[in-house]
Amino acid sequence: MGRSSSFRKLLEPSISDKPGITPYRVVLGNVKEKLVKTRRRLEHLLEDLPCDYDTEEYCETSDQLLEPLLLCHQSLESCGSSVLADGRLADLIRRVATFGMVLMKLDVRQESGRHTEALDAVTSYLDLGVYSEWDEEKKLDFLTRELKGKRPLVPPNIEVAADVKEVLDTFKVAAELGSDSLGAYVISMASNASDCPRC
Repeated sequence: MGRSSSFRKLLEPSISDKPGITPYRVVLGNVKEKLVKTRRRLEHLLEDLPCDYDTEEYCETSDQLLEPLLLCHQSLESCGSSVLADGRLADLIRRVATFGMVLMKLDVRQESGRHTEALDAVTSYLDLGVYSEWDEEKKLDFLTRELKGKRPLVPPNIEVAADVKEVLDTFKVAAELGSDSLGAYVISMASNASDCPRC
């Protein structure tokens, strides 16, 4: 049996200019390169440094890592190389399927008052008033409208105090890391629905 069309697509561009290189080394070499770039991207995000990788150059989800591994496994099986397929490759596939790329999800904790300060800064900047002075109904109306809206709540050029910037930066990094990397977002000292602006 030949290799699947899905596996052959992973070999593009052609390996004809790389004599002596097996297709599996090409595919797994690309996987390794993506993982290195994924790690660099995460390091840059955590250090608030720019990272200009295109989305196809790194893995955002464990599925993006699993796909080429599974295709290699299926291809080896179809070529009669079950011993290779069910060895270290199968072990790696099981690990990725079980633990993902992050091993453990990161929980984030923030005190509700810090969220209120951040929303005060945003609403004041937008000339909407002071969020903390609004009653609960007005806060909830505002949050609901913003969550349904298409424009970003936080203007990209807003200048805020260091404490507020820390809160906004936490949300920014969390959004860029993606849900595979994150567990619970814990808001301490919350007493009203409006203390949880992510809900």
